[in-house]
Amino acid sequence: NEELEKANKELDRFVYSASHDMRAPLSTLQGLLNLANLSSDIEELQGYHQMMSNRIKTMEGFIKEVTDYSRNSRLQIEWKKIEWAELSKEIQSDLEFIASKNGVKLDFPSDVTSEFFCDRQRLKVILNNLIENAIKYHDKNKNSRFVRVKMENSDGEIIIRISDNGIGIKSEYQEKIYDMFFRATERSDGSGLGLYIVIETLEKLNGSITCYSDEGIGTKFEVRIPQKKVLLQNDIIKQAS
Repeated sequence: NEELEKANKELDRFVYSASHDMRAPLSTLQGLLNLANLSSDIEELQGYHQMMSNRIKTMEGFIKEVTDYSRNSRLQIEWKKIEWAELSKEIQSDLEFIASKNGVKLDFPSDVTSEFFCDRQRLKVILNNLIENAIKYHDKNKNSRFVRVKMENSDGEIIIRISDNGIGIKSEYQEKIYDMFFRATERSDGSGLGLYIVIETLEKLNGSITCYSDEGIGTKFEVRIPQKKVLLQNDIIKQAS
């Protein structure tokens, strides 16, 4: 009953917010197309085209987040040994452009040798969301901007720490950042689904996340995913084969 009540509330909020988040970029696109039709100036048209491209990217991001949420809620967990070097290379490739564009140095180790198990797709969704947020909310007033990722395997769990020296999160917002469609800053151009998807995904993995943030200084997220259950399942799979 509790799960059903939660699902119904989320569905109501989702329908309202989704319709708004999809309609707003479409309305902007229509307006830009109308302006473009009235202009013959090349530079002006290029500006309109760039703004259209940005709106399309916003819609693509929203659709991706909805897809991630849907997959997490419906697909079974696939515990597999994670090839960290391969995963880190993939994520860095995905985020290289946005990091470079914003002058953010992404420090993502690829030489982790610890063996651990997780659902690869879910782990990628968690890392992509947290790292992309850290890049997006960099501090423009700081000359040296960074996002650092560290991973360790300790006491039957993997611990991943993602830290940055960005704008930080106001203390009064820190308990709300995982709420569906919540935006903690006016700089946000996303749907507000990112961190909600992170915590829902971690719930599937029996994991947890903790946020440490100081406004104007930076933010650190600490993700913990237990390994005991995973290793037991992996042993059963080996015995069965």
